[in-house]
Amino acid sequence: MHFSDKEQKLLEHFAHYVWWEKKDELIKENPLRIVAAAMRDANDFNEFKKLCEFDDEILKEALRRAQAGWLDRKSWYFWLSPLWKFC
Repeated sequence: MHFSDKEQKLLEHFAHYVWWEKKDELIKENPLRIVAAAMRDANDFNEFKKLCEFDDEILKEALRRAQAGWLDRKSWYFWLSPLWKFC
């Protein structure tokens, strides 16, 4: 999956949601892990707006490839409806 320069900066911004992993390695090897963590944990309006700067296909792919524990039930349903019904 290709991430634009803007999206690379977003990955760097959101990497702290997976604080136990090395940021540079995670961005290179498993960027959707960062996206999914942000989809689960970003809990203020500014972070939400920033998360919505990712292309919809990236957000959808994070849902498709999410592994156990990446998203909780609330986050899964929150993102699932708008991404597939309205995008």
